[in-house]
Amino acid sequence: SGGVYFMRDESGVERVAVFKPTDEEPMAVNNPRGFASCNSGEGLKRGTRIGEGAIREVAAYVLDHLACGCRSWGRKSQEGFAGVPPPILVRCYHEAFHCSLGDQKPYSKSKVGSLQQFVHAVSSCEDMG
Repeated sequence: SGGVYFMRDESGVERVAVFKPTDEEPMAVNNPRGFASCNSGEGLKRGTRIGEGAIREVAAYVLDHLACGCRSWGRKSQEGFAGVPPPILVRCYHEAFHCSLGDQKPYSKSKVGSLQQFVHAVSSCEDMG
């Protein structure tokens, strides 16, 4: 499991997005849960690479929307086949971001990762199969 940060709207009440930094993914150097081991470069799951989760999320969205060619949020007909919420690769800065003890430079709290639309759900991933 990796670092995940919920982004809220301007009022600070509603969750609007989820930010997942690449350097806090499982097995990455800044994983906040201590799952850091960069020996082989292979991620938690066989065939994945450490730090590529954000790119994989963007690719999943693009592939999910290729059939209809839709890339916008909103209307039901534009949800894609699997309903993958829209993500984008971004650089974010926040004091709450986890950094290893040796990485305390002023710019160390700036991270690259996936910013994905928050979707309210009434089920867990196990319910989806």
